[in-house]
Amino acid sequence: MSYGPPPPPPAPPATGSAPAAGTPWYRKPGTLFFLGLLIAAAVAIPVLFLTLGGDDEGTALQTSTTGAATTSTVEASSTTAEATTTAPGTSSSTSSSTSTTSSPTSSTTTTSTSTTTTSTTTTTLPSLQLDFLLDAYFEQGLALPHGFTPDPYERSAQSGGVPAVDVSYLGGGCSGFASQQPDFDIRLTGGSPLLCIWFEADISGADTTLIVNTQTNEWVCDDDSAGDRNPVVRITNPVDGTYDIWIGSYTDGECVTGTLHITETLLSCP
Repeated sequence: MSYGPPPPPPAPPATGSAPAAGTPWYRKPGTLFFLGLLIAAAVAIPVLFLTLGGDDEGTALQTSTTGAATTSTVEASSTTAEATTTAPGTSSSTSSSTSTTSSPTSSTTTTSTSTTTTSTTTTTLPSLQLDFLLDAYFEQGLALPHGFTPDPYERSAQSGGVPAVDVSYLGGGCSGFASQQPDFDIRLTGGSPLLCIWFEADISGADTTLIVNTQTNEWVCDDDSAGDRNPVVRITNPVDGTYDIWIGSYTDGECVTGTLHITETLLSCP
């Protein structure tokens, strides 16, 4: 196989200096050659960066330089992003430390049990009690109308009784021992302004008591208010009706003789 003669060299450019001796003009580097190299470099560098670079575990590094200050921001998918700004002539060191203190929570439950004690006091009444339904021993149904005479009414009597009843079960300061049946049963009428009853012992200093059940079924008692250990009961504006009277001995088994007095006048009442 045979080839023809080579083509002639291209014509020299119309303008410009002639190439150096021995070097053809088309082999001489020119402006277009360097421009081609820049374009090739501009294309190759990004391709090389994309080929050799990559996403390192989802971390992006971005560096921004403004004037003389450089700000570096590192963002990681598993850590919190930190931004550090470094000025010229300033050394900045950032240390990130996470300290977790686990303190167990102690819950104490205190159960307080309050116990309420209910105390029930049962008062047992004695089998033998004062009975105003029984007939009076000294006077039964004594009529004392308003303005009765003589005033005061007087009658000899005796304290205590057999069997004796301890009258303290009545409460209200009642004391002494008396017979079950009343000693006097009186009937007031006419609206007396005062009912004053007292007992005077024959022996000075003998201790006696008085117990009165009123028309309204109230118990009124006294010990020693009349002086020399003699008792007195005063009822102002008494209701008309029946009043039962017991003369008691302060000491069980003791019987004291004396006089019972009843008046409706204030001047006669001790």
